[in-house]
Amino acid sequence: MCASAPDFPQLIRQIGAEHADILLAPSNDWEAIKQVHAAMAVFRGIENGVSLVRATSSGISIATDPYGRVLTTTDHFWPGARVMVAQVPTERVPTIYGYIGDLFAWSCIAGLAATIVLAIARVVRWALDALIFSSMGTVVIRRSTLTSPEATRLIAALNAELQAAFPEPGANHFSLSSSQVQVGDGAFVVAYLDEVAVGCGAVRRLDEATAELKRMFVDPSVRGQRIGRAIVEALEGEARRLGITRVVLETGTRLAPAIKLYESMGYTSIPLFGEYLSSPDTSLCFGKSLAGC
Repeated sequence: MCASAPDFPQLIRQIGAEHADILLAPSNDWEAIKQVHAAMAVFRGIENGVSLVRATSSGISIATDPYGRVLTTTDHFWPGARVMVAQVPTERVPTIYGYIGDLFAWSCIAGLAATIVLAIARVVRWALDALIFSSMGTVVIRRSTLTSPEATRLIAALNAELQAAFPEPGANHFSLSSSQVQVGDGAFVVAYLDEVAVGCGAVRRLDEATAELKRMFVDPSVRGQRIGRAIVEALEGEARRLGITRVVLETGTRLAPAIKLYESMGYTSIPLFGEYLSSPDTSLCFGKSLAGC
């Protein structure tokens, strides 16, 4: 195939489409661009798997095999005769580009575009999260007791929500005593938003190295403002102060937002344990190592 300028993609695509064996590329260059144009021509020969014969005025004439190996070359600006003689292979070498053309390049462009879109989406999400956070009031987590008026109200709302979501007998596990959250054995905390109690949670020691999160709740009117995350972080801090290296918890199979929260904070699925073995259809258990955190 003859192509006067290997830097014109539409002409070069015909080499692969027509299964040509030799690329004849007569050209006219100037000294400042001769090296670049010669290299482009060699590259076009390699990607199509054909021999290249490029006769050039005011530039570099070159002959290569399908692998880009130079068989002979001459420069218009060299002194003396400008004659180039070469024997080139007359059979093409199959290449991926010869079959798919610019599909790979377009796939790369599509991948880059998708990456840019995802990056923009992530930045927008961060901006929205920051906007939501900035519009929130002040969230404060304080240690409390199970018998405080705030705790009583929040736990009653939690129990009612769980009973409605899991009406099956034995599906709910509300057991938690004041002794289990006393100093040295655990903790019960309340989250305040602008000094209004809106959430709670507890951590109780199971053994020397393990503690369990219990009674996690955030008022539905303020969910989506990272208050649940703040409660979990506070309880993990309490667990560390107890010398705990692993935290476990149970949540319901139908509580998708809770599951998403725990997974986003590094909790992974573990086998059911303890009292939750009696409710395999409605309970999911998760665990997280605090070692090194």
